[in-house]
Formats: sequence, structure tokens, C-alpha cells
Amino acid sequence: MTPHRQTIDNHNMRQEGFYVSVVDGKRYGFLLGPYPTHDEALANVDRGKSLALAGNDDPSNAAWWYAYGTCRLERATLPSGVFGR
Repeated sequence: MTPHRQTIDNHNMRQEGFYVSVVDGKRYGFLLGPYPTHDEALANVDRGKSLALAGNDDPSNAAWWYAYGTCRLERATLPSGVFGR
């Protein structure tokens, strides 16, 4: 496993992580991650969507209409995704 990339920003150590993300209008969240590479996050988008839907086949479930993808976050401490990694 590759460690998260670290950069220097105003003499503070910052970490970079990639996440499987979910977007509903102005609301967003991190479902899975952080991952050290964008490719690893991309490879888990379908799994994140499946976890968000939790086997609910009813299209009236709002999670069916959310946008699922990836994002990058850079900060001193990276949060965990809702479903971990």
C-alpha cells in the first residue's frame, strides 16, 4: 500500500487523500476512503453506491438519484469515509 502523499503548506504538514463521494444538490459526503491514489477510489465507486443503496431496489429511495464519483481532499487530518475503506 502506498502512503498518502504529504506536502508542505505554510510549514504545516498536510495529507492528500482520495474518496468515493456522493452528491445530492448542495449536500455531499465521503462514502469510502481515504485512498492513496485516485485509481483506487475510482475502483470503489460501484461498491460505495451499493453500500449507500444497502440493497434497496425501490427507485423512490433518494439514494438512487444521487451522483456518485470521486474527489480529492487535502488537509492536516483526513476524515474516514462513512463506510471506511
